[in-house]
Amino acid sequence: AEQLLESKGWKKGGDGIREKDGRKLSLVTPAQFDFEPESLQFIQAQARRAGIDLKVDKASDGAAYGQKINSGAWDVAINYWNQNDGTPASIVQRLWYGKNTAARIKFTNVGEKFDKLVDEALAAPDTATSAQKSVDAMKVLLEEQAAAIPLTSFPQIFAFKKSVAGFQAHPSVNQQPWTSVYRTK
Repeated sequence: AEQLLESKGWKKGGDGIREKDGRKLSLVTPAQFDFEPESLQFIQAQARRAGIDLKVDKASDGAAYGQKINSGAWDVAINYWNQNDGTPASIVQRLWYGKNTAARIKFTNVGEKFDKLVDEALAAPDTATSAQKSVDAMKVLLEEQAAAIPLTSFPQIFAFKKSVAGFQAHPSVNQQPWTSVYRTK
């Protein structure tokens, strides 16, 4: 980040924040009300290390966050998302797909190439094809458009006694089925 900003003419000022043409590099991000404060502090510290003053506008509840994100009065959005269903295109469709009618899409839509791949993922006749098209769309998102930067993934950890059987992890935390789980002893 430092090399890229430096190459674009953003020089660090005396306070460590980068400046260009008399303007400081200060960005605003809305934060979900339940986003862990430690994670936000870490992200802010990393941004500051690169010379970016990242101001966090934390919402008081879900409705307030929705209003902030839909207003477009922000520079960068920091989100966490869960794969809430078995559709591989679920997250790309909800956050960046131009045909999504959510108000935020006017600020996060990636473009035609991305949308075409999401269309193909949503119309795919099988999960494997849908997953591959979703991966292709994510490559456009991350590598070509740089419209998103993945920061972390939160693994789901399940622990059972040896006497528990029949468990099969689902890609969605919210859709995890428990009906096949049983005790052997």
